[in-house]
Amino acid sequence: GPKTDPATLKLIRESLEKWEPIEVELINYKKNGEEYWANISLTPIANETGWFTHWVSIERDVTARKLEELALIEAKEIAENASRSKSEFLSTMSHEIRTPLNAVIGMAGLLEETDLDKEQASFVRTIKQGGDTLLSVINDVLDYSKIEAGKVELEEETFALTQPIEDTLELLAGKAYHKGIELMYALGMNLPDMVNGDITRLRQILVNLVGNAIKFTEGGEILVSVKQQRIANEWITLKFSVKDTGVGIPKEKIQGLFDAFSQVDASTTRKFGGTGLGLAICKRLVKLQGGDIWAESKLGEGTTFHFTVMVKQSQAPSINKIGKPQLTGKTIILLDDNFTNLGIMERQLQPSGARIISFSCPEKFLEWANKAKRPDLLIVDYHMPKMTGLQVVNKFVKLSGKKNVPRILLYSAVDISSKELKDKFDVIIQKPCRKSIALEAIESLLKPAITVGKSDKTKSKKPVVDLSGKHILLTEDNLTNQKVAKKMLEKTNALVTVANNGQEAIDALNIRAFDLILMDVQMPVMDGLEATRQIRLLPLPYRTPIIALTANASKADRENCLEAGMDDFLTKPLRKETLYVALEHHLLLSKKVALGSPEEDR
Repeated sequence: GPKTDPATLKLIRESLEKWEPIEVELINYKKNGEEYWANISLTPIANETGWFTHWVSIERDVTARKLEELALIEAKEIAENASRSKSEFLSTMSHEIRTPLNAVIGMAGLLEETDLDKEQASFVRTIKQGGDTLLSVINDVLDYSKIEAGKVELEEETFALTQPIEDTLELLAGKAYHKGIELMYALGMNLPDMVNGDITRLRQILVNLVGNAIKFTEGGEILVSVKQQRIANEWITLKFSVKDTGVGIPKEKIQGLFDAFSQVDASTTRKFGGTGLGLAICKRLVKLQGGDIWAESKLGEGTTFHFTVMVKQSQAPSINKIGKPQLTGKTIILLDDNFTNLGIMERQLQPSGARIISFSCPEKFLEWANKAKRPDLLIVDYHMPKMTGLQVVNKFVKLSGKKNVPRILLYSAVDISSKELKDKFDVIIQKPCRKSIALEAIESLLKPAITVGKSDKTKSKKPVVDLSGKHILLTEDNLTNQKVAKKMLEKTNALVTVANNGQEAIDALNIRAFDLILMDVQMPVMDGLEATRQIRLLPLPYRTPIIALTANASKADRENCLEAGMDDFLTKPLRKETLYVALEHHLLLSKKVALGSPEEDR
């Protein structure tokens, strides 16, 4: 018949000629012309002497099964097409979101390097952290399908163990303050300062868990703690806990917490929003890092989420400028109505050798201060039920006359532009305060000799990477991204020429040589991939390093760039630290390679 596969008929003929058995499926036709799917089995039969004399043919009508198979194949193709469309959409959205995000994070990084007071520096740091968190959300959206398929690839970088915790708490401090929640963190004994692991995924888990804790807590406190659970060879198992004083979770609901789209209250009148995906993603990310996640809760008393992850030990030096200040003989007063916070600060300061005296009640402190000797430092919380930190200090000065005692104010979200606050306190630190910032402030107040003098600030800053005399071609169509990248490059003392698209880059190379090319991928007129292919055909004396700048961050995008002839790959938002490392590698550490030289000579 017209729909019968000719190739299948040819196979049958060849089998008949060779007297070989065969089983095939094909479209056949009934006498009335109706088509059906047939399974045909042909078997040759031999006589007593071994000669094949005839055939046995068995035909089965398999139309129902075949139609089911064809329907499944069609459904699979539709699903694959839908998946491709989703991937293309997500890739496009990634590019469109990353482009303005590049400006936010890039400009915040540049602003951070200018002369800022502590309040402004705190604002800039929060902007950067907000950008980093938004970037991690975008990455989650892009690889959600990979998470489902178990194909997420973890990154490995060296970071301070306190960094993802402090980033998380600082980012969410505003939300916590508006609900009257105290955010704190505590570190266990013998924890390493630096570890190797995926800081972005770890921070993502913490942001989700702390954000949930804030959502379901009306006042009280949230404590993030971490301790070392196990060491095996180069691996360390860390146990994190996020404990809140919120509404709690019914025992029968805890089991399904980590299922996708699961919520404790799924009614249409529920008080708390959310998609129900956060904990499911956390569970997968924890499993990827060799750990587990679980929860404990009591209704009306609060919930604690625990999770473990495995990280590698790192020999990298601590990034904290001050680790354990030596303050033997100094007396430090801590005043905070929150007992948990008092305990944390005491543990942080105990290794310094200072005498620590803690008070949770302002009246008790004032009573003590009126009789005791002058302390060396006063650390006061602003938010206390009976008296603010400012009122306490005013009474302290009035009652004791001890006007010259250095004072640090810890605040959550008060207006620190108040002149009176700035006059009465030497240092004002936003809670939850970073351990390194607090210790540095204490050291600077109690040991003024180690602080940086004003004359030091006027000295010219040495560039992180000195590229004096190097000429870089920046190929980028977005004006904001041009500005960000150019500012970063100028800090290296490099000369920078800007091309707005791939064709302009080729035109520039026909006029003069460059030491390195930064190449955006998606551009009008000519994209970065095609421009790179054409540049590799130009008669240049040396292979000019080309580094891709792209908002598309998948493994396939990286491979496309390398196949086009690029030497490296940087994702947007562009980070100055990553850029400087790449520039140093390609311009200062790598040898120039003449075109046509063997690969191994590079």
